Amino acid sequence: YSSNPLVVQLFKEAGIKVQSPAMYERDTLSGTEIRRRMLNKEPWKSLVPPAVVQVIREIDGVERLRQISQKD
Repeated sequence: YSSNPLVVQLFKEAGIKVQSPAMYERDTLSGTEIRRRMLNKEPWKSLVPPAVVQVIREIDGVERLRQISQKD
């Protein structure tokens, strides 16, 4: 599943079936927005399924995101 044109193209070229779901509330339900909220210590957990919150917690994902987003 992807709606990213490059990702869709690459997977199709590799012979992998790709489905592109319709975008739903794209302004708030986007990875970019969710990462922005995480970095700014704003509420984000309500925008993802509980299982995703659990995985992010288990891997200390918010801290990892902060580390990789630091400037050189």
